[in-house]
Order: sequence, then C-alpha cells, then structure tokens
Amino acid sequence: HAAALCDAGVSVTVMHNGALGTNDDHAVLLARLHHRGVEVVATPGLASWRVLVPRGGPAAAVAEADPAVMVSTQIRDVASTAILARRQGSPFVVLAQNHPNIQGGRFARFLKAWLYRTALRRADRVICVSENVRSRLQTELGVGSERLGLVPNTVDAPTGDLADDMTVR
Repeated sequence: HAAALCDAGVSVTVMHNGALGTNDDHAVLLARLHHRGVEVVATPGLASWRVLVPRGGPAAAVAEADPAVMVSTQIRDVASTAILARRQGSPFVVLAQNHPNIQGGRFARFLKAWLYRTALRRADRVICVSENVRSRLQTELGVGSERLGLVPNTVDAPTGDLADDMTVR
C-alpha cells in the first residue's frame, strides 16, 4: 500500500519497530519500499509502553515526521498507534488483515480484548481485507459498521528482472 501511494505521488513514511528489520523477510520488504521512494524510519519502542511517554522515543519520532494520517497494519500495534495518533492530532486508520488472536490467562485476555476493542472503536476508519475479518470485528469486538470498510488484498504483477526470474509451477 505504501509503495502504491508513493507511486501516485503521495509522500509516505513507514515507521516500524526497530526490531522488525532483524527478520530477513521484513528487511527485504523495507529495502524494497525504500527503493521505491518510501521513507523508512526505524522507531524502537513504537509498539510498547514507551508510547505513553509524552516526550522522546516514539512520540518524538512521530512529532518529527508530522504524519497527515497514521495507519496501523499490525493488530498488535493498534493501541500504541491510536495513542500516538491522538497525541499528534492525526487521523487514525487500521488495516485489519486478521482478527486479533487473544491468548493468555484470563486477565491478559480481558486486557487485550479491551485494548483492541477500544482502539478499533476510536479509529477513524478500519479497512478490512476480507468479509470474514469485517464480520468478526463487528460482531466480536463491537466495531461500528460505519467505521468498517472492505478492500480485499491485491497482488502486484511482477515487472522487470523479478518477472523474468519467476516461473509458474
């Protein structure tokens, strides 16, 4: 999504938890985004309690980036992104690729469900990648249908060297 927006002439900055780049798949993805013109900024603590600190850390990085809109693409990061967006005064959008997997003890499940429900209900828009995700968020977490949109996943057709290297099996 970020690369498509960048291709359309929209200035895009992807902020990610600093640890994300240690995963080879994520490192490749971030390198591809950067190659397409997307600014990629490592922001350690983005998905942690550090977002509660009003100055420094993730809050300072977000303030410096001054986003026109904040988008959370990971359901686990919804609450922290919601806090940062509210503090920044930016609209907050969630790209819901799946239903939250709420695990743990009784209190942990209660707390996680409350965090997800609260953050999703406060989002300006929740974009779901399937009808199943949209239905479950509406019925299980009580997200209002007026906030839920449906944009199915897409696949970019490979071009250039990548297309030449691909074979259909």
